[in-house]
Amino acid sequence: MRPYRLRDGLSYCLIDGHPLFLDTAADRYFRLSGDTERAFISYIERPTPDAAKRLVDRNILAEGSPDPVSTGAVVPSAEASALEQPFPSASCGPRMAVEVLATVFRTRHRLGTQRLQSILDDLAAFRRHAATRTTTTDDDALVRHAQAFLQVRRLVPIETCCLPDSIAMVTFLARRHLQAHIVFGVTRDPFSAHCWAQSGGLVLNDTLGNTRSYAVIRVV
Repeated sequence: MRPYRLRDGLSYCLIDGHPLFLDTAADRYFRLSGDTERAFISYIERPTPDAAKRLVDRNILAEGSPDPVSTGAVVPSAEASALEQPFPSASCGPRMAVEVLATVFRTRHRLGTQRLQSILDDLAAFRRHAATRTTTTDDDALVRHAQAFLQVRRLVPIETCCLPDSIAMVTFLARRHLQAHIVFGVTRDPFSAHCWAQSGGLVLNDTLGNTRSYAVIRVV
């Protein structure tokens, strides 16, 4: 049988045996209908040509990769949260305040005018570029700079929202050669979607309890 993979921009996770999908190319989450869901579950358990054809016809799978279908979401279990650690009493300087303000506004504008996949691709490229120089995942440095971002973010006159704020934080950290990722999570019944910034087992802009209530569907 020919090799197949999830098509570009698509990731999934299983919750109670049911797949949920994130399509960053179309900016949406979705579920499959009964027959197609059964075909997908059958395919990931034991690939067959008939199941593959049905999923290709539904634009779930594509030809061209020998890699098995996977969620594409691998992240360590969260063990600590920068948000739940004591914040420093010192205030951040005006230069950092302007940087955070500009980054948040720019990210919000891009999310309103561009596809999510394009924004995530640019973020990953910027993070790779930053990694060509000295890069660290030191928890102390991550906590310190994440808390600085969060302190200034409270002053930005725009409502908080997990997606633009997480993208803005990861961008802010990458400028300082600190590696972090965006973790997308979902619940099934009722459906809910969320995302947060995380580096290793350290959550940077959310609480442990909240992040643990979601199944991870993608890590960028």
